[in-house]
Amino acid sequence: MKKLIRKHFIREVKMDKSPAKTTLELFFGVENYQNLLDSISSNTFYKCQLQNVVSELLTLPEFQNIINTRRLPFPRCRLVRSGNPLSPVDYNERCHSALGEGIIKLVSERVMQELSNGATLVVDFTEDLSLKIRSIAEALSTEFQEKTGATVFFSIGHDKGFTTHWDNSNTLVFQLSGRKKWNVFTTTLPFPVDENKKNMKPPSMRTYGKFHSQ
Repeated sequence: MKKLIRKHFIREVKMDKSPAKTTLELFFGVENYQNLLDSISSNTFYKCQLQNVVSELLTLPEFQNIINTRRLPFPRCRLVRSGNPLSPVDYNERCHSALGEGIIKLVSERVMQELSNGATLVVDFTEDLSLKIRSIAEALSTEFQEKTGATVFFSIGHDKGFTTHWDNSNTLVFQLSGRKKWNVFTTTLPFPVDENKKNMKPPSMRTYGKFHSQ
């Protein structure tokens, strides 16, 4: 009678990456994404230059199409100059939809005129307007288990649309085109909120100094 010998094999099982992590690694690059995670863990500022894929996140023709074809009421879509919002009546008009309902829409010519005069166009919740932006926002939300939204800032010329200000949420900034000079300041209040930001004095020291991006 033959003795049966049962062999046991131990197989190393490699867990697959989550779809969200794969999306972010493809977008940032594996090394940049790991460096970003390290900076978040250490609560430090991180900047890097991404590949050309970031410029395709939202192209100018795509942004123009959003502005021209979507209903973007104030304050979701607004113009800002030197840190102050412009009156929405200066670049919106009342009209009627195909069903006869009263609506308010942007006047492209007025928007362009204000941009030429140094204003910045701001559009909130662009993750609902672009599938490419939504894919990145959803991946970030899944990986960090936080609600994630996207805001687009568009300006031309050399005027700055915003003065020194605080963001009351954790922020990732992607510069899609053009050139910009950044001043990054020290943290004077760990968790600024809308109720107290207006009363806070601008910080006097810069942690990371000035740097240019292009």
